[in-house]
Amino acid sequence: MGLFSKAQDIHFSEFFATPLFTSPALTGQFEGTYRFSGVIRRQWASVSAQPFQTFGGGAEINKPFNIKPIALGLRVYHDYTGLSALTTTSVAVPLALKLRFGSAKNFTVSVAGQAEFLQRTIDFSKLSFDDQYFSNRYNRNFASAENSPSGTLVFL
Repeated sequence: MGLFSKAQDIHFSEFFATPLFTSPALTGQFEGTYRFSGVIRRQWASVSAQPFQTFGGGAEINKPFNIKPIALGLRVYHDYTGLSALTTTSVAVPLALKLRFGSAKNFTVSVAGQAEFLQRTIDFSKLSFDDQYFSNRYNRNFASAENSPSGTLVFL
């Protein structure tokens, strides 16, 4: 499926601190019963009036309902990308099956997947296009010939 996919993921500087955002296979890869994580990233504040901001968090549980090799999680994020007001909101539920091998059970293979709701919105009125510039000056009153699709997309 990866050969046919196109995507742009959110990116965090310290991605290792939020394993649920890296891969669903990392769900439950910790010692203990519960794990909670949260992250906030704000960038381009020094060069933009509206910086990029991303808020994310997750919760995981090992052995839900006393089913030993399973881990279940919940991952949520909201991403706001600057002047275009492009926003992405996601809620995902990763599920991992952890299989342990070896005489000491120290080798683990994790098979995982996740269901996700994702919504993207954009405000095209906040964007400027080449055909709105005349004599090196921008004029918002000139309509652009750019094709602007619907401002909201929802993926499941």
